[in-house]
Amino acid sequence: MGEDRQGRGAQGGRLSVQLPYRIEEEPDGAEHLLVTWPGLHPGGAPPSATVERLKRVRAHRLAIGADEHTYVGPRGTLQGAHASVAILRAEARRLGIPRENIVAYGPSMRAVTALWMGFRAQVGRIIVGGAPLYLGRRLRELDRVMGPSPEAVAYRERFLALAARDDGTPGDVVLDGLIPEALEGVTEQMTVRLLISHDDEMFRDSVALYQRLDEHPVIDGDLVIREYGNHGGLKDAFKAYLTEALIAAGVPRHAQ
Repeated sequence: MGEDRQGRGAQGGRLSVQLPYRIEEEPDGAEHLLVTWPGLHPGGAPPSATVERLKRVRAHRLAIGADEHTYVGPRGTLQGAHASVAILRAEARRLGIPRENIVAYGPSMRAVTALWMGFRAQVGRIIVGGAPLYLGRRLRELDRVMGPSPEAVAYRERFLALAARDDGTPGDVVLDGLIPEALEGVTEQMTVRLLISHDDEMFRDSVALYQRLDEHPVIDGDLVIREYGNHGGLKDAFKAYLTEALIAAGVPRHAQ
């Protein structure tokens, strides 16, 4: 059974934003903790539903929701991000899960949060698919993807306003730096697996991220290419790959 909770993260001695999260504990205990986040949607989001396949492996499952400022705001302060990392660390400590056995995962925009928060928390393993590396750049291309619609403009402008900092740093620059800056702060051994298809619109982003991982002194990175077509085919491909990657990482299956 899962339990819905609310948690706060501390930043600089002050309590930051409160986040909803859901924890599903293995009744007989487990040695691993799987963590996921929702995609980046302005206005906040509840914890993501657990992928049914993940119930087949023996691991605790933590899903963290997004605050109204979508982790990046207000004014680029990243309050939600700080709270998210604090919740992850607190739950792992309570459950007795070592850093090496924490796995962050997610496809597409959820890959952004898994990479960003996973790097910041320095989890042991990150498994993502179709990850946009430079979020600000993708927002600038939104008109081309969604068409020059009022909805696309409103989405982009709201997101950029949340991320823009008081020191004058534009929102798109802040968003472009989320993953690269978090990556630079990694000092603990970590494994990162990037699932992608040649026809996925995020292929070049994944290659660019893999090149950064390959140059990193403590990260074991791998670019896993599976031909699932364009970005629209990622969801089903990632579900299958995630189970495979978890088993390969030593997360045990439940006895049949």
